Amino acid sequence: MQALVDDVEEQAEDPWHFVFNPQGTRVAPGAKLPYKVGAGVLYDRFQLPCVPAATNAGDFWGRHSLLRRPGVVVMEFLDTIPPGLDVRDFMERVETTVEAASDVLHDEALAGR
Repeated sequence: MQALVDDVEEQAEDPWHFVFNPQGTRVAPGAKLPYKVGAGVLYDRFQLPCVPAATNAGDFWGRHSLLRRPGVVVMEFLDTIPPGLDVRDFMERVETTVEAASDVLHDEALAGR
């Protein structure tokens, strides 16, 4: 975790953005894996807003698959979470909002097949 914080801190002098998978990796659509605290640590350490995002990419390109199915991949940027929450509240909010939005995108992808 310290190496992650150090790497981000090194980049902080320049304007930057980064994408973070809070589960540590991509997961299959509908799979519920616990979110790791790394995103919360970065949020707390740097006191910056967080823009969570949801996607349905897994419905068209599986995590362990070379096969890609035709369809429209959607990435939805969700409401910004301003700095100031404690890590536990931040993590709960991220997981709740991302999972709900991802479930909707997954259902829409299934309906479109």
